[in-house]
Amino acid sequence: MLNQLGVSTIGHFTAGADLRTSQYRIVQLNSSGAVVLPTGQGIKALGVLLNTPNTGEMAEVGVFGLFEVVSNGAVSMAATGFNVTAAGTSGKAEQASSGDFILGTATEAAPADGGRFTVFVNPCPTPLA
Repeated sequence: MLNQLGVSTIGHFTAGADLRTSQYRIVQLNSSGAVVLPTGQGIKALGVLLNTPNTGEMAEVGVFGLFEVVSNGAVSMAATGFNVTAAGTSGKAEQASSGDFILGTATEAAPADGGRFTVFVNPCPTPLA
């Protein structure tokens, strides 16, 4: 597993909440343009939080490229191409289902809950059919 490989894009945003325990979790922008954990299952995500900011501090977010993400539970790569989405408000990643926005594609099998795995982050602007 790697934090980032090759060509990756990292954005700098303001943390809209205490994210000190949310490194490698999926995040989104709130209505003020600040980074927060997801508001629900399968939301349109911004990317993956790479640091541990407190409210008002700079949040580094992996918005394109290979990044580690915290798993919501084991999923085999053989599943169905293994598109990744936000698993509710925890910011953990899980396999996307119909209607979910895709954050990216797993490059390896997801480990048990709380483990990390590598995802090619490339957010899709439309939900999975």
